[in-house]
Amino acid sequence: MTDNGLSLTIPDIKKEDRGLYYCRKFSFRNFTLSNGTFLVVDDRDVKVSVLQRGVSDSVPAGASVTLQCSVLSESRAAELQVLWFRAAPPQSHPQIIYTHHNSSHQCESGSSTHTCVYNFTKNILSLSDTGTYYCAVALCGKIVFGKGTPVQLENSVRPLYPEVIYLTVAVSVCVVVIFTQAFIIYKMRNCDKSKVRPQRDSVVEKPTNLGADTAELNYSSLHFSKKNTKSVTRKREKPQECVYSEVSTAP
Repeated sequence: MTDNGLSLTIPDIKKEDRGLYYCRKFSFRNFTLSNGTFLVVDDRDVKVSVLQRGVSDSVPAGASVTLQCSVLSESRAAELQVLWFRAAPPQSHPQIIYTHHNSSHQCESGSSTHTCVYNFTKNILSLSDTGTYYCAVALCGKIVFGKGTPVQLENSVRPLYPEVIYLTVAVSVCVVVIFTQAFIIYKMRNCDKSKVRPQRDSVVEKPTNLGADTAELNYSSLHFSKKNTKSVTRKREKPQECVYSEVSTAP
């Protein structure tokens, strides 16, 4: 209540607060209802654009980099909340690393849009400071991200992630198994060939063994004579036959 009448203040107005509001005055026996006031809440989407300026692909260790973010919006700087995120594996989501406060002096207002420039300086000391840096604006319950600025160290060795290690070990095991199987097959084939060769050699050597045994044996020839037959039809006699008999001598 004021000297000029009654007033109603609605803090943090929302879309659900829109409607027709009446002021009613009570007296002893009657009351007076004023003309209604219709409250309209503009819930249209506010257009926001976030532009990031890139830096060189890699920086030396210990160097300082300045990231720049330009925000174009239809809202004033006091209504904006500018955040910086860093995304780097093995993290699954970006993490907030900095928030700008009271940065209205960095803005330029035009007829319908406001342009604000935000700078963020970071010392890149090790691999833990590398990654992709994102500038984001929180406004009207939503967050608008920029395209991101990658920052890497010069001649930096990227860390090995568990997935890469597991894959390398699996490939190494497969290679060892393949070479082991190939070596076993090779040895089995050579073993089969070595079994066949002695059999052939034993067959060839048998005549020489027999020849050595014959040196210890004496042979004597036996002569058998056949009587002449008076057959007229046989004009030629059959050749003489010799039969050899093995005679062993006592030592």
